[in-house]
Amino acid sequence: MDEGMFKLFRYLIWFGIVAAVFAWIIIGACWLINPWFVFTEHAFSDFGGPEATLPELYNYGLMITGFLIILYGASLIYFSSN
Repeated sequence: MDEGMFKLFRYLIWFGIVAAVFAWIIIGACWLINPWFVFTEHAFSDFGGPEATLPELYNYGLMITGFLIILYGASLIYFSSN
C-alpha cells in the first residue's frame, strides 16, 4: 500500500475516540431539547421515538456515529494485518 493510504489509515485510527465523543454530544443535545427525559426512567432510544422533540437529531446522529465506527474498524483491520 502506498504512503498516502498509510497516512489516511493513521488518521482513521482516531475515529474511535471521535465517534465516542460525537455520540455523547448527540445524546447531550437530545437531553437538552427533551426536558421530560429522566435518566433512571427512560432509555436513550426514547430520544428517537415519536414523543421526542426532534427525533431526527438522535437517529441521524447515531447513524453518523455508526459510520465513524466503521471507519475506525477498517483502520483496525488494516493495522492488524500488517
